[in-house]
Amino acid sequence: MLWGAASAGSLRVQGLSVLSCPTDSAFKAVNLRAAGTLTASPNVSICLGGSTTLTASGGQTYTWTGGGQTFTGASITVTPTQTTTYTVQSTDGTCTYSRQVTVTVTATAVANAGSDLATCSGAPVTLGTAALTGYTYQWSPATGLSSATAAQPTLTLSNTTGAAQTFTYTLRATTANGCFATSTVQVVVNPVAVADAGPSRTTCSGVPVTLGTAALASSSYQWSPATGLSSATVAQPVLTPTNTTGAPQTLSYLVTVTTANGCTATSTVQVTVNPAAVADAGSDRAVCSAETTTLGTAPVAGTTYAWSPAAGLSSTTAAQPTFNLPNTGSAPRCTPIPSRPPPLRAARLLAPCG
Repeated sequence: MLWGAASAGSLRVQGLSVLSCPTDSAFKAVNLRAAGTLTASPNVSICLGGSTTLTASGGQTYTWTGGGQTFTGASITVTPTQTTTYTVQSTDGTCTYSRQVTVTVTATAVANAGSDLATCSGAPVTLGTAALTGYTYQWSPATGLSSATAAQPTLTLSNTTGAAQTFTYTLRATTANGCFATSTVQVVVNPVAVADAGPSRTTCSGVPVTLGTAALASSSYQWSPATGLSSATVAQPVLTPTNTTGAPQTLSYLVTVTTANGCTATSTVQVTVNPAAVADAGSDRAVCSAETTTLGTAPVAGTTYAWSPAAGLSSTTAAQPTFNLPNTGSAPRCTPIPSRPPPLRAARLLAPCG
């Protein structure tokens, strides 16, 4: 028998004998109650380590079971470590009702900002580790990063101070299910190295010239090439160049400066080396008093001349001046006449003739 609605009444049952004769009747009182209105919610997903609140309504008292635990109350907060189904029961004094909700636990997120790093001003470094499938990434701050949303961005920072600077970056990694984790990394940015090979120089073959500038504390130096240098590892080496050609030569020297923190910088200087001057006053000779003779050798293009002393010379600036000097004494007189530029070669003139 089916009842279409809640009601109270009685049931009568009567049997029949084998001869179809009715037996005595039995009566049973029946109180049919309405269906319960108990509800429970929500079915939810949480991240491992997270918690959620479950709520029941439509009953008078509430008892929850699940995950090996028992709770009482209309609302409970649970922190399951794996997917768990919770059952709530309620009674109205006569009937007991139950409902179920499931809490799905998803794996926790993994964030790895990478190992702490040290770099030099202006030198790029890579943060983080390889991206995980389904993850999104967010870095903060974004200063100096090639991307704030990449798993492994490139970081380039400048340090114009004279001391190392430390920066902290935080990575937030989020899974497709919305679970997230954070990780931090520290980056030490050392100050930039300073290299100064000095201004361009011009010198003559065989004439020393000093390169570079004063040494900086805790810095090492390496010059290249080492040809002609007094040292290839000092801040200010002395260069003694040689030019055996007839034209100026330009040499280039590079210095690499390395700080105690391993930061490097380079600088280049050019040195123009002019060929050595050639002086030839001619061979020694003997002349008579007031006799004229020519000193020196043919002039070299681009060369100037200076003779001393000027006594008896037709010119002190010609490559081949004439010499004429009387000797009123009774003995020969030797007159050295050097010419410049160096090296000097002197012509010795003897007068008078006997």
